[in-house]
Amino acid sequence: MMQASEVVEVVSKFNLVEEDPKDDIVVETAFDGKAGFIVSGDSHLLALKSFRGIKKVSVSQMLAYFEKKN
Repeated sequence: MMQASEVVEVVSKFNLVEEDPKDDIVVETAFDGKAGFIVSGDSHLLALKSFRGIKKVSVSQMLAYFEKKN
């Protein structure tokens, strides 16, 4: 996993997750890192659906996505 990881400096600030503001850092990191997906089991993050092109998916949805691509 470390080989596929990248350290990202987070500069963006969003107030998206009213129910749990600590979750905003996940979206900010994904946005600044130009991620295509946020993979999470967190109900607050998954409720956001999509944000600026970043899709939020569960682990099972991501696994299904990879299985479909192969």
